[in-house]
Amino acid sequence: MSRIIAAFAACAALLVWAAAAPAGELKTATMGNGLTVIIRENHSTPLVSVQAWVRSGSSNETVNTNGISHMIEHLAIGKTNKRSASDMDIEMESLGGTLAAETSRDWTHFSATVHPRYMGQALDMLADALNNAAFPEQDVEREKMVILEEIKRKQLSPRQLVSDALYREMYGTHPDSLPIEGTETSVRQLNRQQIVDFYQTYYTAPNMAIVLVGDIDFQQAVSDIGKSFQILRRSPAPEPYPVKLEPPTTAKTQTLEGYTRNSIYSIGFLGPAGSYFRDVCAIDTIAAHLGIGYRSWVSRELKQNLKIALDGSSEFLTSRFAAPVSLNVSCDESKLGDVEAAVRAKIGDICKNGMGEDALQMAKLSILGDYAFQKETVDGTANGYGFYYAVSGPEFADKYVSLIQSLTNEDIQQVASKYLDLDRSITVKVVPMRIEGPSEEELK
Repeated sequence: MSRIIAAFAACAALLVWAAAAPAGELKTATMGNGLTVIIRENHSTPLVSVQAWVRSGSSNETVNTNGISHMIEHLAIGKTNKRSASDMDIEMESLGGTLAAETSRDWTHFSATVHPRYMGQALDMLADALNNAAFPEQDVEREKMVILEEIKRKQLSPRQLVSDALYREMYGTHPDSLPIEGTETSVRQLNRQQIVDFYQTYYTAPNMAIVLVGDIDFQQAVSDIGKSFQILRRSPAPEPYPVKLEPPTTAKTQTLEGYTRNSIYSIGFLGPAGSYFRDVCAIDTIAAHLGIGYRSWVSRELKQNLKIALDGSSEFLTSRFAAPVSLNVSCDESKLGDVEAAVRAKIGDICKNGMGEDALQMAKLSILGDYAFQKETVDGTANGYGFYYAVSGPEFADKYVSLIQSLTNEDIQQVASKYLDLDRSITVKVVPMRIEGPSEEELK
């Protein structure tokens, strides 16, 4: 082990210890109405992260309802049957916190961090939003305009163009091909009754987890959750989309024009679902090696040594269904061919030989360091438990470090050859938009 790797190993070990040391054991329970409770006591600081995770996102939508999960996220923490939108904001601010919300393909997430004495009040506010949202017609129409503006801004992003194209090609008719925020057409046609029906179908106790991490007592926390969420709807949500996802049968390439000065080369593969813990950890490690951070292969080899890339990153977001893993490289249009050849050769080499021991250790340390920083706060720890509840199981959050540490180069090679098949890849290239101007004769 080189001195630099040894130094990073010591640093990462300290970070992992520092993040985990003050915390108690992960405790889970299921309430009588089917609500999952995930609690971890951490008495190192007088704060508690109060979070609700709903297993509902764009993967539960159709072409006609696309964007409805995102719309509900915007509206649920507004007016309820007993609070006005301004009441919700003022009350949370009086507790020293802020209500935040986010939507993905697999989940919708609501959170606040407050002093422990206000935990019961924060839980009551979340329960009100998740069980009693009013969805006034005028609020629905106002939020449509807000979301349509978000969609327009995203359409100008070359990275978003790549991501949307990759998901369309990878998933076909599966709902994971749909954009999280919806399309201009689908958002415009959404109506209040559709929103209410979707909310009542998916915002139910068996489809939801309450996550609490911080300076709390487990029994008191369970009692407070019971008081606030006992009236939550008890009906089970419909099962996720039943079709088994399979990788493309052949390699596909698509070239698009975008609002960009430089070009983007992206290659994607259908990776593992969240329930395959070890495969997920191996893909995370490969992604870290290829395109995360200034020590990544893209940064060192393509950008610094070969000087054919301007920037690059790898992406893999663990999901309930099989999730795309991709490598995206920004370059001059004249270097697209060189970038493609180098990337394909590198991926082929990993599938055949793995990453090599030094590269494997460096990637592990990068992941573990980042993971430790994420878990330094009660909010970060709660995010981890809620996220893995939504896509696999909350226990994955506590197994993650040991699984990463145990990976061997043989594991990397086997997982790479299983998922990163160049003959079943999706390639998306974005080149600068061609703007037709007047001919030379017309300019004379």
